[in-house]
Amino acid sequence: MNPGAIVLFAFLLFVVMVLIMGWIAVAWHRYILLEEYPSGVLPTFRFDRILAYFGRGLMLGILMAIAFLPMGILTGMLGEGLIAISIILTIGYMVFLAICFYRLSIILPAAAIGKPITLSEAWNNTRGTAGSIVVLIVVSFLFQFLVQLAIGVLSIIPVLGVLIALFFGILILPMINVSILTTMYGVFIEKRELG
Repeated sequence: MNPGAIVLFAFLLFVVMVLIMGWIAVAWHRYILLEEYPSGVLPTFRFDRILAYFGRGLMLGILMAIAFLPMGILTGMLGEGLIAISIILTIGYMVFLAICFYRLSIILPAAAIGKPITLSEAWNNTRGTAGSIVVLIVVSFLFQFLVQLAIGVLSIIPVLGVLIALFFGILILPMINVSILTTMYGVFIEKRELG
């Protein structure tokens, strides 16, 4: 098969998967926050909301990449002689950026439901939540680690391992993250009570 055709097929497959995941995420946010039920078997495909969702996701990704640049420069300047300090500083800074990401990521469900908010609104509405977000990050990391461990153990059974990896990797873990963002939006923007 032509290498160009393989690359094109892989790219198209990636685009389709991204669109489907965006469709699921947007539909879930709208289902929970707006109580929007599907009119048929599948939820409504809202291309404008999916584009808004990915646009804001891309903006967050670029913002986090730019925010990481100073740490990259600093660790480069420290060199190999201070590798332990570089690792400690990098881990601490990555935790800080993860907290910032979660605080700002409530712009995603806002875009999904058609009520966009700015980064400063997201930041201001999540003030004082750093401790809770650290707990959330630790719990999320431990859960994902356990899932990956289980997938690794079950991969000795070839077909079962692949099916479980696909099920958790494409459906369960992303849905947990989408649900976290939905809950954060409901609590911090709509002032809903947990429970």
